[in-house]
Amino acid sequence: MGRQKRVKKNGNVALPKKAEEDGHSAHADQLSSDLDAIRAAMLDPEEALRRREGVSTSPSQDQTSNLGPKSIVCVLSTTSCFAPRVPDRLPAITRLCKVWGVPHLVNNAYGVQSKRCMRLIESAWAEARQPAVCKQTEGEERDVGGGGNVDDLTPLDLIYVQSTDKNLMVPVGGAVIAVFSKSLLQEIAESYPGRASGSPSLDVFATLLHLGRSGWEDLLAQREACYLQLSEGLRALAAKHGLRLMDTPENPISLALSLHALCSGCNDDGDAVDGEVDADATGLDPDILTQLGANLFTQGCSGVRVVVSAAMERRSGLPAKVVAGVRLEGFNSHSAASSEAYMNAAAALGQTPTEVDVFLSRLDKALSSFQRRQRQQQQRRSQDQDPTEWLNGSL
Repeated sequence: MGRQKRVKKNGNVALPKKAEEDGHSAHADQLSSDLDAIRAAMLDPEEALRRREGVSTSPSQDQTSNLGPKSIVCVLSTTSCFAPRVPDRLPAITRLCKVWGVPHLVNNAYGVQSKRCMRLIESAWAEARQPAVCKQTEGEERDVGGGGNVDDLTPLDLIYVQSTDKNLMVPVGGAVIAVFSKSLLQEIAESYPGRASGSPSLDVFATLLHLGRSGWEDLLAQREACYLQLSEGLRALAAKHGLRLMDTPENPISLALSLHALCSGCNDDGDAVDGEVDADATGLDPDILTQLGANLFTQGCSGVRVVVSAAMERRSGLPAKVVAGVRLEGFNSHSAASSEAYMNAAAALGQTPTEVDVFLSRLDKALSSFQRRQRQQQQRRSQDQDPTEWLNGSL
């Protein structure tokens, strides 16, 4: 199959994660792409994203007939994301792309440092190599795929892009575009104007020379050890402070610590559901909760995010994020259906076990301090509401 042009005026970008619009005309989940970049490329991102419980990799007949494969530039998926999100199902997405002859672009920002993410890409390519029937237009079908020589494989453009600073510890400003076809790589290279600085390439070259193969493999092993150490440490802190480490085994880099107990344990406004308080009904101010993240930042813990749920944002009257004209509720939590606040922490390349220990110690102190302040405020509110208790205390 001949390759489609990369940019199509008034075309669409089909994204693997679909969701329904809610009553507020906001997406129930977020576009896994840069909306401003899509607008700049004169493309119109397809509306209606995914349901919270999962993604259907079988498009409806209406979607197929309305858009058609020729109006879709590519399917954009991601391997690395903040927990509790997990990598997309690349083989299933690739299988769908192969059927319709649509290129597959993978955002592999942090993925080079993760064996799991790279295996996902390898599995996607193994799927792309298998023969398939390509449905170009109605009534037109032909065999695509298969073959022994990588450059002889024609049907599917499988491209994955990763950041150099996130994976190779070099200054921000570079990226690596990787494909399984030399001809496709040459086509991409020829489309680039080539007026950017050569410093990122030089930084990567010098770093790889310094590390060598053994140094690189040692860094990968150390990162995996730090991830396990961070996971075990967060689980222990969760048990100590009455919190919960979210179960996201498919995310090999990022972890999420639920802060639901901090929200529900410090107010009397929620309704009990199975022994807990519905996060949608909690009365805790999101600004108070995010002070936990600010506290950690002032202690030198960078990269930690405290994310409030979309339910808390709606209750507090916070405006929804608008990106390129698209209204996105629960933008930071990636879902307009989110009802549980959480904190992100990640084990990235270059991290050391000592740094993980320091972070866990500071997080322990920050959580203890936060809970102590909340208990004190709750006691003051109780005294203000109970004249008898206030009178006895004054005596």
